Amino acid sequence: MTEYIGIDVSKQSLELWDGTQEGEVPNEKGLKTLKKLLKKRYGGEWNETVRFIYEPTGPYSNYLRAFAAEHEVQVYEVNPKKSANVAKVLGNRSKTDVVDTKMLSTFHALLTEEDFGVPEVDERAEQLGAELGSYEMIQKTRTMLANHVHSLEYKSGVTKKLKESLEKELGRLGAMEDQLEKEMEAVAEEHEETREDLNDLLSMNGVGVISAINLLYLS
Repeated sequence: MTEYIGIDVSKQSLELWDGTQEGEVPNEKGLKTLKKLLKKRYGGEWNETVRFIYEPTGPYSNYLRAFAAEHEVQVYEVNPKKSANVAKVLGNRSKTDVVDTKMLSTFHALLTEEDFGVPEVDERAEQLGAELGSYEMIQKTRTMLANHVHSLEYKSGVTKKLKESLEKELGRLGAMEDQLEKEMEAVAEEHEETREDLNDLLSMNGVGVISAINLLYLS
């Protein structure tokens, strides 16, 4: 018998509903607690009968995706627009984790076995994604700090020590950006398929390394 488990993903936990039983486990690396729960409920071959249905929530669903890939669990990732429409049809006006979980579980009635699949985790893409996210965060921080330093030119009471400290931090952030850019380019250059695509993108007018890496990551 196939068990369809709706999973609501949050930063701290995973809320589960299989049509009869609720559950909650920590959203932790490796999801050991989830594995124990599944084995207890559905037996040692749980991964052959269980299907996950969940709505991706940015980085918070990465542990679940990696867990499903490792244990070859069939999953269906629900488009947020579809889940919102299903919730309206079912009359779920309240917005809680439990309600979302039960709605996701019932979603299986609209699906066929062909809609499910074992997710693929591309470690290279995951690394590029993490580095791109860090690069963008550092870039935004540096821009905000640069604007702040510029605004200090129009304020009194600004000491030389403060200005030098802030400018030093700007330099450190700039160096981190440069290092991340080099690391991302090196990752892309390591593999033949991405190396060729990267070089093709960089040959286009106006396309720099960061833009090219973004396009590679999204492809």
